Amino acid sequence: MITVYVSPFGHMREFIQDNVKIELQTPNIAELRAVLSEKYETIASLIAICVFSDNEHIFTEDENLKDKGEISILPPVCGG
Repeated sequence: MITVYVSPFGHMREFIQDNVKIELQTPNIAELRAVLSEKYETIASLIAICVFSDNEHIFTEDENLKDKGEISILPPVCGG
């Protein structure tokens, strides 16, 4: 199990407080997306189309995350 800290970007701040601590059984974006969708059911459809990044790059769904890593959730912008 790993722990990551999720920070919202842009209008995601309206729904998710800063630095949410999330524990994951499977350390990848797919699991993170699933956990966040369960935790924030009212915006699950929005979470489904967001991307996740750190200070270096945007993650793919199956990419492994580091324990105690900081991840940003980025909503689509300009219809993207």
